[in-house]
Amino acid sequence: MSQIEGSISSIPIGELDDIEEQKTVMIAVTQIIKDDPKRVFLLIQNRSDTDIFISTKPNVSTSTGIKLVALTGDIAYSRRDHGSLVTRGFYAVSSADTKVLTIQQAFNMKNGGGK
Repeated sequence: MSQIEGSISSIPIGELDDIEEQKTVMIAVTQIIKDDPKRVFLLIQNRSDTDIFISTKPNVSTSTGIKLVALTGDIAYSRRDHGSLVTRGFYAVSSADTKVLTIQQAFNMKNGGGK
């Protein structure tokens, strides 16, 4: 667990627990993140050599999703800036082959929160 530091220290969200994980994305839609009301920050990074598309909707496609471009694509959501969107589940689809996303999340552990 880590205590909030730096520029976000004024956000009254208490103690945080954070995780970083790799999620496999295929050409078939995959749920990469489940709903979690305790999530306060989410970063999704695409370092693969293929574009990946994400959405909160399970019918995400290469024509409807948010495009995370190959090698440099990322997107971040925070409770402060994006409200409850950060707590939603996310789905992803790869434009070709099986690829990997890096996902970092922070959770509010106040009142026994969790993942």
